[in-house]
Amino acid sequence: MIRPVVLLALILAGCSHRPPAGPVTARGPAEVAVIVESQYEGMVTVFLDASGKSTRLGEVHFQETRSFVVPWRTVGDGGSPRLRGEVIGSAERVATSDLHVSPGSVVRWTLTPRLSMSYYAVY
Repeated sequence: MIRPVVLLALILAGCSHRPPAGPVTARGPAEVAVIVESQYEGMVTVFLDASGKSTRLGEVHFQETRSFVVPWRTVGDGGSPRLRGEVIGSAERVATSDLHVSPGSVVRWTLTPRLSMSYYAVY
């Protein structure tokens, strides 16, 4: 017979699992989707740098995947957009090279434990 304490521990362990992030796409042809997966052990603030402007997208924590949808006018007003990540509480930062995106694109950026080894793909 299972003791109530053991049963409660099993139930709580089963409830603590986060569901995987669902697929993200641009909601319309005038948008770009950005998915950031963090394997880095700190909190990183993510920015989109485009046309001489910097737009804060949000923060991503260790072992978290966050999704953002950006209007095309923010991305495609000329220039070469880049994603940039700044580690909170540190001077450490990382950036992508120029992103070649079009309206409706999806950018997936993976922040690795060693930020300099991070990589991205555009779909």
